This record gives sequence, C-alpha cells and structure tokens, in this order.
Amino acid sequence: NDAWSITLFFFFFNDTATTEIYTLSLHDALPIYEAYQHACQLARKNGMTYVHPYDDEEVIAGQGTVAVEILRQHSADIYAIFIPVGGGGLIAGMAIYIKHLYPAIKVIGVEPEDAACLYRAIEAGERVILDQVEIGRAHV
Repeated sequence: NDAWSITLFFFFFNDTATTEIYTLSLHDALPIYEAYQHACQLARKNGMTYVHPYDDEEVIAGQGTVAVEILRQHSADIYAIFIPVGGGGLIAGMAIYIKHLYPAIKVIGVEPEDAACLYRAIEAGERVILDQVEIGRAHV
C-alpha cells in the first residue's frame, strides 16, 4: 500500500471548555468540496462558527498584515512582490494593502503548475474549480 501514514487532527471549540477532536487518516480524507460541505454541516449541527480559510472578508483583511510586515521591514524600494495564490485570500489581502499605499508596486501571483487554478480561471474568464491538485511536486 502506497498510502501515506498521516493523521489529521481537527479541533472544534465551543462556548464551554470542551474540545472535540476528529482524526482521519489521509486515505479517509474527503475531496475539497465534500470536506467543505461536511465542515459546514458539522458547524451547523454543533452550533459552531465555520471560518473559511480564504473566502471570508475578515480572513482576507488579516492576510493583509503580511504586507504590512513586508513593507515595514524592507527599507529599500520594492518594485514587485510575488505572492502564492492558493485560495486567493493571501494575495487579495496583501494586494489591497500594497496597492492602497504603493500603487506602483507590482503584485504578482504565483502557483504550482499542478494547481494552476488562477491561471485556468483567467483563461476561462470565470471561476474554475480544479478536479484534482497534485501534492508533493514542486516546480522551481
């Protein structure tokens, strides 16, 4: 069996001091959309709040703090910043902050060839959901 031996832990906190811990081995993991639906269902069922990792305005604003730190700590002129795209929250938050203060800085999104969702969305002219994302192959 070539399956990875990884256990994932999900911690859900509620109003009380109790914590529920769910564990799954990697081969039990759900596809992304099914996992999202399952997480939302668990949140509703247990009176929890689901915080989306990137499609949430407050998460995007929080991601903008990365740009705050970069611009504070780099004293020389910055001409471009390369930002991983992923779900889009990091680049959205950083780009909003950077372009507000320094519109001349180029914000360049980067993503692996095996997970080129933004590239495909730009080509299609609409949002694209990938059928599969390769894990473990990096392209330099």
